Amino acid sequence: YTADWDTTSEMDGAYVVTARAIDSVPSEGSDSSNVIVENGSPEFTVDAVNVSIASGNGNRNTGEAVITVTDGDGDPLDGVAIAATISGGWNGTRNGTTDGNGLLLLKTPKVKNLSFVQFCVDDASKAGWGWDIANSMICGDSDGGGSAFGTVAGRVSDVTTDGISNAAVSTDSGQSTDTDAFGDYSMANVPVGSRTVSVTASGYESQNAPAIVTEGNTTIVDFTLSETPTGGFGTIKGTVYSSEGGKLSGVLLQVLGGSSSLTNKGGKYNIQNVPAGLQTVTASKGGYDDLEQDVTVAAGGNVTLNFTLIPQ
Repeated sequence: YTADWDTTSEMDGAYVVTARAIDSVPSEGSDSSNVIVENGSPEFTVDAVNVSIASGNGNRNTGEAVITVTDGDGDPLDGVAIAATISGGWNGTRNGTTDGNGLLLLKTPKVKNLSFVQFCVDDASKAGWGWDIANSMICGDSDGGGSAFGTVAGRVSDVTTDGISNAAVSTDSGQSTDTDAFGDYSMANVPVGSRTVSVTASGYESQNAPAIVTEGNTTIVDFTLSETPTGGFGTIKGTVYSSEGGKLSGVLLQVLGGSSSLTNKGGKYNIQNVPAGLQTVTASKGGYDDLEQDVTVAAGGNVTLNFTLIPQ
């Protein structure tokens, strides 16, 4: 018996295919195989962040943002979870999900004499979809300003202050680069807001650092890396999926007692300089159950370890 499964219309993610047979006795036999579908997720854009000030009694005003999300055909897209950072006359965060018209209304609390506020989208996600950050409107303010970007730059060095060349530096919003011969790096077009900057380098322990990116400015993030202990080391890499379909960005992959890495917008991660032997890796992201897996790392080798997280 043979069977065909056309996966071209399936959502990206991990699946289990099971074959089962029963004979005339009857006796039953079955077997299963894990399958990962990677068609390439459809993408959406944040098309507008329209911000206004709503007047209230006693001049206690509210900042409001209407966020518009569409799919690749320009049609409204519902079910997109959005997290935003608010600054100006009130500082904080707000989150919500787009409705059937692809719209989401976010508000600040009532603030005395509030006259200016800016909303910036820090994260936008929908199972089975990818966020096209490069073509999205990231920020808006009550003066009519649009998307805002800044630059993250710095130096990666070892404990003797010598620069480390060819270190891989990336942000949780998808920008990436390598350090030059002196250990310096610079990444432009980083969306404003709270960002996480990660660095990995062969022979050194990886690091993550927070960064606050502001419009038109350069945020300096320097790293001082420690050499990994002597002995054999390898690399753990892979992709993190949602059980509802699609790949997950911003997932923290942590080797127990060791280095870590964040997945990029394609759900991929790469943890370098992992000591050879049996290791335990934990995947965690807000809104999902943590998942822990064991893997054996070979000295000088690469091992692939994929995760599928289940929403809470």
